[in-house]
Amino acid sequence: MLTMYVTVLQENLRAMSWLNGDRKLLAVGDMV
Repeated sequence: MLTMYVTVLQENLRAMSWLNGDRKLLAVGDMV
């Protein structure tokens, strides 16, 4: 269950970083 939550969080970070064009946020999403 925790894994699923982390995956959703990671996908949200990736989507936000893509929308904002923020490479730093994308890197954080990949670290999680």
